[in-house]
Amino acid sequence: MKYKINKSNCFVYFILSLGLFAPIIQTVLRNVDISFLIFIDKIPIAIMSIYLFLKIIVARKIAKEFFLLLAFLGYGVLLIFLNDLPIEHVAQVILDSRFFVYGLFFLYVNKNGSFSKNELLSFFELIILLSVPICIIQIVFPDFYYSFFGVLHQDRGVWGINLSSFFSSRVSFAQFLVVFLIFYVCEKMDSKQKFLYLSLATFMLILTFSRKEVFFAFFFFPLICVFFYNKIKVFYKSLILIMSFIAILFLYTYTIQHSINELGEDYVRYQIFNYGLDIIQDYFPLGSGPGTFGSIFSMSYLDIYKEYNVPDRIIYGYSDFGRGPIFDMFLSSFIAEYGAGIVFFIIFFKRCFTLDSRDRKLFSGILIFFLFYSSIMTPAFSTITCLFVMASLFSLSTARDYNV
Repeated sequence: MKYKINKSNCFVYFILSLGLFAPIIQTVLRNVDISFLIFIDKIPIAIMSIYLFLKIIVARKIAKEFFLLLAFLGYGVLLIFLNDLPIEHVAQVILDSRFFVYGLFFLYVNKNGSFSKNELLSFFELIILLSVPICIIQIVFPDFYYSFFGVLHQDRGVWGINLSSFFSSRVSFAQFLVVFLIFYVCEKMDSKQKFLYLSLATFMLILTFSRKEVFFAFFFFPLICVFFYNKIKVFYKSLILIMSFIAILFLYTYTIQHSINELGEDYVRYQIFNYGLDIIQDYFPLGSGPGTFGSIFSMSYLDIYKEYNVPDRIIYGYSDFGRGPIFDMFLSSFIAEYGAGIVFFIIFFKRCFTLDSRDRKLFSGILIFFLFYSSIMTPAFSTITCLFVMASLFSLSTARDYNV
């Protein structure tokens, strides 16, 4: 089954491509003295915001979900005043609202179903095909790859192989592959093409050695196949479950053996999670405020870090990374800053379940769960992962589902 890209959706493909390639463009041109490069990854959300503003003016009709965005922005500004934070932290609130902007953008562009799941699937397939030769180069000519793309070379994986393709990191690549696999597994197609793409995506996912994503794939996808595909015979369903259990056991053993020195109480993400829980408890229920812990603007506002004696190596960087991961906005960091503000996200996600099809609800539920699962230890809400998840969710629906 082949899909054709609709030329009328070129604007959507441009946004998706810009969001995809912006981080790697920054790293490739890292030594070029061009000031605007530091803002290139913010261009997609700026364009989408302008599009939404113009769309509302022209249509003179506002989707109900838009009021959730306004409520979140208002809540963030209120926290700034309540916690006596610098006024420039309003920019942090705007950055953190990108989740709503992504969802609203794809809600509006999908009016009358013009941007369907088949359209998005074609785009995802193209990414898979482009990734294959780049991954081969990464394996065969690693020095050239890491020098050109500027991706950090980590000593992980089998023989040091941890694929990242043209994504900014192996984790981002792995999360895209999981989103693609969810999309493809839930798409009921019986063809050699489907087997090819599933095989390529699964093989590349394993070679990213991104443990959380690989575990998710080998744990959940067999369950999806068993319960989602009624035509599969009981014998093959049992075989799938047994083989998956063996694969998970092998991956778990291998991961423990190669990560024993990294995991533990001194593990950076574990520390971030712990500090986040302490802040959530102490600043319950409203949170410490935007730009105070685990976000970009918190780098210049150190009061919370000093209060909790957060080590400098987490804030400013360690080893060869050049910066600490603490301001990459994990789920614990977000709740620490916004507290009860997480309710706005939950309500927004709940709207995705207004879709009438059982299969579509299952598909949406898996995607939403994966986004939250990924955000526990990675900044999924502020990366290309969130953009792709929101595009996937709303590609299933039409504007009629949401009264736009």
